[in-house]
Amino acid sequence: MKTILLTVLTILLGGLEARAFVGDSIFLPPHAGYLTTETSHFVLIYPEAYTREARESAGFLEEAYAILTKAFQYAPGHKCKIILTDNSDFANGLTSTIGLQGIVLYLIAPDPYTSVGEYDHWLRSLIVHEYAHYVTLEQRRGVFEFLKYPFGNLFFANQFWPTWISEGMAVYAESVFTGQGRGHGTYYSTITRDGLARGTLNEDHFLEFNQLSGSYPDFPFGEAAYFAGYAMIDEMINRHGANSPARFAEESSWRLPWFFNNGTLENISRDHNAETFQSLWSLWVLRAKKDLAPELAWLKAHGSADPAFVTEQGAAAIGTRLSPDGTRLAYSLTSGHEAHAIYIADLTAPHAPNEPAPAHKIEDAIANPGLAWNEDGTRLYYSKTDYTGPYSLYSDLFAYDVARGSVTRLTTGERAKDPDYCAGPGEARLVYTTQTGQSSELRTLALGSGKISTIYRAPLDHHISNPRCTADGRRVYFAEHSTTPLEAMYSVAIEGGKPVYLFGGGAQAGFGALFPEPAADGSLYFTRVLDGYYDLARWSPASKQVRLVARSSGGYWLPSLSRGQSKTQASAKMSVSFVTSTGIRAALLDPEKMEAAINASPSRPPRPTSEITHQSPKETPAPEITNSHGYNLLSSLAPRFWSPYILLADAQSQIGASLLGWDDTDQLEYTLFAWYDSLPRKPEGIFSTFHRFGSFKLNLGAASQISAFATSGNLREYNEERKFTAVLQRPFPGIFSSFTPSLVAEWGRITRDGDFSRRVFSPDQRLGANLSFNSQKRFTYSLTRETGVFLDLAGRRLYSGPFHAWKGMATVNPLIPFFPRHANISLNAYYAVSPNPDGNLPISVVRVGGAGTTSDLDPPLRGYPLGNFEARRAAVLQAEYRVPVAQIFRGLETWPLFFNNLGPYAFYDGAKLQLTTGDNSPWLASVGGGLLLNTEVGFTIPVQIRLEFAHGLNRGLNGQNAFSAGIRF
Repeated sequence: MKTILLTVLTILLGGLEARAFVGDSIFLPPHAGYLTTETSHFVLIYPEAYTREARESAGFLEEAYAILTKAFQYAPGHKCKIILTDNSDFANGLTSTIGLQGIVLYLIAPDPYTSVGEYDHWLRSLIVHEYAHYVTLEQRRGVFEFLKYPFGNLFFANQFWPTWISEGMAVYAESVFTGQGRGHGTYYSTITRDGLARGTLNEDHFLEFNQLSGSYPDFPFGEAAYFAGYAMIDEMINRHGANSPARFAEESSWRLPWFFNNGTLENISRDHNAETFQSLWSLWVLRAKKDLAPELAWLKAHGSADPAFVTEQGAAAIGTRLSPDGTRLAYSLTSGHEAHAIYIADLTAPHAPNEPAPAHKIEDAIANPGLAWNEDGTRLYYSKTDYTGPYSLYSDLFAYDVARGSVTRLTTGERAKDPDYCAGPGEARLVYTTQTGQSSELRTLALGSGKISTIYRAPLDHHISNPRCTADGRRVYFAEHSTTPLEAMYSVAIEGGKPVYLFGGGAQAGFGALFPEPAADGSLYFTRVLDGYYDLARWSPASKQVRLVARSSGGYWLPSLSRGQSKTQASAKMSVSFVTSTGIRAALLDPEKMEAAINASPSRPPRPTSEITHQSPKETPAPEITNSHGYNLLSSLAPRFWSPYILLADAQSQIGASLLGWDDTDQLEYTLFAWYDSLPRKPEGIFSTFHRFGSFKLNLGAASQISAFATSGNLREYNEERKFTAVLQRPFPGIFSSFTPSLVAEWGRITRDGDFSRRVFSPDQRLGANLSFNSQKRFTYSLTRETGVFLDLAGRRLYSGPFHAWKGMATVNPLIPFFPRHANISLNAYYAVSPNPDGNLPISVVRVGGAGTTSDLDPPLRGYPLGNFEARRAAVLQAEYRVPVAQIFRGLETWPLFFNNLGPYAFYDGAKLQLTTGDNSPWLASVGGGLLLNTEVGFTIPVQIRLEFAHGLNRGLNGQNAFSAGIRF
């Protein structure tokens, strides 16, 4: 869950310019027809179409307020802002106290193949988790209470917590104050048990403490901080009492952030020993090992062995699907080494046992685990997520033609997940699920006619997942999650009708049932959720009995049988996504042999007991929403924070302040930066706004400031520039690429003033456009962006009275993967042109050198001073080889510094110019290299440190040795 803090600091450190850092960061639609209403402690903002969800949220919010303000012994002194949205097919939420932004709630329920897949009522669970964030992070005392006067609502001590503290607190709240929660869910139980069984938990290669304070590059990826953070909070409570989280949040709220987390912990300890979070993590692992000892012993003696793995460790292969002939395996892969992608593995190709099978990539795609082959294995159907317009992230159906290697889109904006292929009767169809708000449906798509039909609409607040067709295509099995923690299994006719309950779900059944897979003999394989395990189980329609097929330290997800097998086949081949502590790996197994072996065990699996005491929430009637009215952005445009500004120097001093504000839905932002300047002896300032309307973004800015000055003794001369700017954009975003056209208009005038004379230059105007395409990608293990291409075409028409000129620049930057892994060659080509530069328009000249000024369409050439060459045309080529030499991914205990990776680079720059005189320059070149260190500062801010040396080879043309050091956020 994202924090706004990173972007706020980037704005403050990178220049006071209005940026969309709320609405854009979560692509919150600005045109959703928002309404607003208030309860006793909250202000709700929601699209009119989701009034029912708003009413339900209001009840859960007031319930959460009553529970959590008591649990954390703190109540905010103002109403918290809540925004409801349904523009994404990913369950999520966001909380930030910065600027008192509040909470954003995504209404869609999570899928069962996620860590949050076990819950009682999703909206209640989400609200408890997010409001626990707000109640803990919003606290500020001592100096932080004072800082709100000079800085506004910018500094909150607890907002600087490591992720594992803030998320640990929230996971603790959801696990204690709802009927389920991740703290004792099967997902966390499986990671814990499997890590202990393999002897890897809290070791250097799996969740060692120093790995937790930054990006975790392998499975469980970002979930590592949630998992370990909850464990530390759980151990804190075990040692220091149920109110220790509240005492920790209070004590921390007045202390200097980052460096004193262990000091805060020591102060709230009962015996005031030198308690540390490192020791809490180690003690929790030891306690878990002791508690799980009976299970681990039984599994060692009687449990199922690991299946045969066909994907690498550290990644997540979710949604395995065997081809009809059993020779190929399709799966969706998530890894720290590459983009999300869909692969097809060749199971007949030679490969070592438990090593990855040879596979080829279909395409980069964030795919759901529903993958389906047609009856002859010539087409693979799947669902992937992409933007539908700039503010909607929805899933749709696609088909891959194996022979042609081509992909066809089947739906647009359907929000379709987890498809399966149904061969008959009649026209072949895909069956899939879809969800809008809290309404979940089972639908079919006819592959010939394209007709979409609804088979079944679940009750509100229920969630349908992973439908699978029977071999004859007449019925569909699916799992349904109600408002109790465990899913139940149902079947329904493909033509529709009333679903038939089969088994699972609720307290009476005692177990959950997920991921159905019908077998040729009429039985049904599925994942049974029981006693903290993801068992592989089989249900017989004749006996109505469930039999255990496999139980391991890991878990069995999404079983898949080869549908080409016959009923008389002696032993079926099955694939699964096998959940382990170090990855979700695609694997193969023989279910019949495993079922026979585990049911021959002389003892039954032990039943673990949970130490968590639930404080089950009471059903709170949803308040009537009777005071709703249209959202008015002016009501929340007061400044969010501000800061003083002081610059003291011999020649020039400045004293002023800046402020930043935005409305609650971030449709309008503004920045004001004003100061008194001692050089012109008058006020100067910058004002800019950022507007989001419809599909467009508009930046407007005005500035009056000193752009250059010179002094001699007590005499002074300076340039004062006044400028107005407008930039209109219409972005076309994608998951792995984006295209952004822009229109730019500027008006500026320079006045040269001083102690001798005053000259007012003619105003100049600039009209231009940009076309930008970017498909470059960076992964967790990347040193820099390492694949894809960046293309940019920019042009400006320049005017100043009777003088005019035009200027343009094209940029092409392909990235070529190279040896070793994550190394790459960056080829950067620039071509800038201004055929008739005019001395009365200094900006019209193409200036080449240094880092360049891309905003003025001037290309770089390292090893020469900035703007060293003045030209009409310039062609510049840069080649840079980058290679990681250390994948560190370690922090320094609880210090707010995390090292990701380190690597050197070497470059060659070359250029050919047509100078303003019309002469052609000799070939200009430079060589050099540097070092890149990727870090994370303050637990949230990615910082790249770049050290570089450049040597200009043309010494007679100002080629120089240049050392530089830079920091990039």
